[in-house]
Amino acid sequence: MASGTIIVVDDEPKIRDLVRTYLEREGYQVFDTEAGMTLSGSCSGSIPILLCSTSDCPTYRGRR
Repeated sequence: MASGTIIVVDDEPKIRDLVRTYLEREGYQVFDTEAGMTLSGSCSGSIPILLCSTSDCPTYRGRR
């Protein structure tokens, strides 16, 4: 069984739910959000081992 924290960022709730389901089955702690900027307080104290993000998120106007 795996362990660690993974952050999933995607504007599609169904995609976030699907990815969360598979990762939690494998033993990961998962935080998810539709926009990376709303995540700041959600995972306080956790250092993620992976950040999964969509490359085409309409709410984020940052660097690609």
